[in-house]
Amino acid sequence: MSFFNVFTYTNLQCALYRINYLSLLPSEEFHIEESSFHERVLIQYTRGYDNELKFFFGKYGTLLKDNWAVFVKLIERYKSLQTKKNEMGVSEIYITCKQLSTSPGTGFLLELIDQLRTTAIPAEGIKISEVQIGLENQIRGVIQLNVGEKEGTFDKWFEGLVLGEAKLDLAQYKVCVFDTHDAEMITDVFDKELRNIVENDQWEAVGKDHFIERVQFFTSRRLQVQACLPAFPCKSSNIMKVATNVPDKGEELALRRLINVCKVVKKIYPPGMKVWIVSDGHVFSDCIGVNDEVVDNYGIQLRKLYESITDGDHISFCSLPQLFTSNLHAFEDNYTKDVILSHHLDTNIDPQSETCRKILMSGCSTDPSILRSLIDNSDPAKLSLYRGFAKFMQEDLAFHPVTMRSSRKACKKIASKVAFEMIKAPYSNLVGLLMPYYLRLSIHAHDNSGPKFGIKLLSHDNCKTVRSLELDDMGASEDLLHIPTPWHNCVVQLMDYNCYYVTKSQIISNALKEGDYIGGWFKANKKGGHFNVTPLPKDSHKGVESILATNTGTDALDLNIEQSDSKPARMPLVYGIFAPPNFRIDQVTEVLKMLIMVKKRHENIKIEMIILDTNTPSHVGGPSLHSLDDCPNLDVFIVPGVRRAQELTRDQLDKVAEICKKTDHVLGIETGTLVLAESGALAGKPARCQSSTNSVSKYPNVHWDYSSVGDWKTDGHYWTSSSSVGTKASFVMFIEKMYPKGDAANVGSRLETTKEANELHM
Repeated sequence: MSFFNVFTYTNLQCALYRINYLSLLPSEEFHIEESSFHERVLIQYTRGYDNELKFFFGKYGTLLKDNWAVFVKLIERYKSLQTKKNEMGVSEIYITCKQLSTSPGTGFLLELIDQLRTTAIPAEGIKISEVQIGLENQIRGVIQLNVGEKEGTFDKWFEGLVLGEAKLDLAQYKVCVFDTHDAEMITDVFDKELRNIVENDQWEAVGKDHFIERVQFFTSRRLQVQACLPAFPCKSSNIMKVATNVPDKGEELALRRLINVCKVVKKIYPPGMKVWIVSDGHVFSDCIGVNDEVVDNYGIQLRKLYESITDGDHISFCSLPQLFTSNLHAFEDNYTKDVILSHHLDTNIDPQSETCRKILMSGCSTDPSILRSLIDNSDPAKLSLYRGFAKFMQEDLAFHPVTMRSSRKACKKIASKVAFEMIKAPYSNLVGLLMPYYLRLSIHAHDNSGPKFGIKLLSHDNCKTVRSLELDDMGASEDLLHIPTPWHNCVVQLMDYNCYYVTKSQIISNALKEGDYIGGWFKANKKGGHFNVTPLPKDSHKGVESILATNTGTDALDLNIEQSDSKPARMPLVYGIFAPPNFRIDQVTEVLKMLIMVKKRHENIKIEMIILDTNTPSHVGGPSLHSLDDCPNLDVFIVPGVRRAQELTRDQLDKVAEICKKTDHVLGIETGTLVLAESGALAGKPARCQSSTNSVSKYPNVHWDYSSVGDWKTDGHYWTSSSSVGTKASFVMFIEKMYPKGDAANVGSRLETTKEANELHM
């Protein structure tokens, strides 16, 4: 294929891709008659009463700084002619292009206005608005394009909101430190502890210097460093990605990570650092299929979670309604009466949240026609962002009731519309206006050139992102649009692994259903909920068949157990497995494999997990989980060993003993016998144990069997073993004793031929 053909084919693919998505968007959604306040803003600033420029921010901030004397003369000249304040208490100075042309040194402004003038922004000059807030020793100002009669009442209200609510109070403090040492150290902390690295990362080239400059705003004034993070919106509505709609272990780990970074900063810079989480949950909750009340509850629970893990002042929370609430008293509904928001999914809409969304879109949205033009003309950044969001939303909304009853094309259309709404970036624009000098942190994969810097909320050191629970296939699973976040995933802890894993809830549910793992979902006190699972070794069935065939370990047993030729009067149906932290899953594996086979023939057998948590956890797949306090009535209580038995308290051991008294049969597996001995349940009973003579000598009230005959012991109620062979042999005999004849032999044959029989829950 020639170069020309390759080039043509590649461009044809791109064109078809654009048409495929953009054709799904009705053209009227891109039509707009007026620009937003954000689009017209040129510069924000503060000045002293002596006209000293204290702070400036905006697309044309350098232009303001370099020509500040010109602006001062304009303010002095025209303020005396326009002393009237509007209803928001803002002094307004309108300067036309004609007036600018008669003012010295304003040629640069006239050129800029000509460049920015469009149909949506019919710029007639500039507007300078100023206000003095409370006891601040500075004047706040904003310079924007003057659009004449196109400026409405809403624009004046929103302008007043930005001038009054913008976090500009710290700009009034004088610079007292002139070196960059503190700023550089804090930047190094960010680089090491938080920064996300992407392909073609621009941190070293330009981003690091930008970050240092932003940090130095605070360190030069010896102020607490302030950072803002638009994040923690709400849990995804996709039940295949998350396990709940409230904060869980993922949010806990993320909060702890941010807290830790703030603590590290405070050690090297005493004023410290604070992160403002400005939740964007209400911005697009109607687009992603989440009810407003669910967003509110998520925010409430997130604050409670934070308060439960620290009493420090490291993080503050703010939501969209909170940004606007203090100014809503002056807001009138007719300001946005003509604003119609598209709701692509059925959600419960809260009136106040809807009003805030209208304010946001009216004041900070990007002109859709401009976005459409950028995408049509293959602007790399916007086209990539749009494609990424469209693909992401197709996945995220896959199991929403509306999309599940819609055609594939309709689902794609919804996803493309939602994606387009998102790339208008109104919330990002609002944060820029209200928090102009804050460090801009983001959970998106920016190139770190600034002003936004991507961060990893979940540390790879203790929380790895994976696409599978298979230990040989735990490859990283990170997309190019979103850095893995708690609200699009869930957290799982694998027993015996000193790390958490982040993945989709469906992966865990499938692993539990297939019987490769045991465990479930639980929530500990003051900690986020998460999956806790234990892998069952795939080759754990090896050797069971030989035990059943040869009766290894049973011929020399001194027992008087009659073998039943028919169904016993009462078969054990409810099994409980004691599973405290660090229990020996390797000791109980063989018993579980055989029990699963018996369960295949007697489907009413239930397997419960008994854990230490004081709260009964909720159940999401796998065996039911119960605490020692709410243990159900059991027929068989299986107690494996614990790696650190000393972690069991006296109260917990007493509860173990109480369960033993109420249970028909207790199986102490290998070192699990020591747990039973420690609890006092084996006092006066015969027993065997897989442990040294020194260990068992601590329990003289137990009748320990040290003979070389057999590897297990029973008195009919307690069954104890001293080896893996003894464990298998004793459970074979238990099956033969308690279940119809042939069940034990069937266990062996089914283990050999039916590998998929590993089902712990039905």
